[in-house]
Amino acid sequence: MKKVLIIGDSHTARLQNNLNVTFSEKCVWEHEKKIKSNCIDNHLNVLYEKEITIYFSYHKGKSAYKGYAYDNDKYPCIHQLISDEFIILPWFGYIDVKQFLPMKDKESPEIAAKRYVEQTLLFFNNNEIRFIEPMPQFINKLGDGSPNFSFEERYPLYKRFNIALNEEIKKNNLKKPISLENILKTDRLNEDKECDGCFSCDSMVGTPYKLDHPKKIYFNMILDGIIKELA
Repeated sequence: MKKVLIIGDSHTARLQNNLNVTFSEKCVWEHEKKIKSNCIDNHLNVLYEKEITIYFSYHKGKSAYKGYAYDNDKYPCIHQLISDEFIILPWFGYIDVKQFLPMKDKESPEIAAKRYVEQTLLFFNNNEIRFIEPMPQFINKLGDGSPNFSFEERYPLYKRFNIALNEEIKKNNLKKPISLENILKTDRLNEDKECDGCFSCDSMVGTPYKLDHPKKIYFNMILDGIIKELA
């Protein structure tokens, strides 16, 4: 049976919310309270299928550049869980483009992508790694980021980050990343793709505004596309 770890921001949480997932025995929480875990927050679920087992490690609002999830002190269960046979699918970068890269005093997309790949390879040094390109940006300003940059400010940085990510992947002789543009057939998310009945993916609590997550149908497309790429 193929074993996979998808590790990313809140889109990873949303990806597994509509599935028949369960807690991993390595990191058990109930109602945001620790039952059996040494991690700093609730971040891990697992989907058992006939031919593939997918673990989802989700880290709301975290960026590729900072590598917040790659920390054995904060998330010891990750290295307790994975063995060399696991395929690691990192899925960060959306928050970098949305929140940090447009700031004038922040790093460039090229530096962010380079650091992201280096940190990933260092943390998962014994595993096959296949990056997932970041979720395309929404045309509308969604979510609770401050400042909330316009699409015109974000889009060129999204393109530069993806180009730089692909270049770093090629330099390190890794497999070509999984392209969400190819899966979703678009490089931007318009109003029709915005989530309806939106809720916060880490707590399942309703929000007074739309979060920047696509509708369920598009997450189903993404998961089907990922599984197809791994077949």
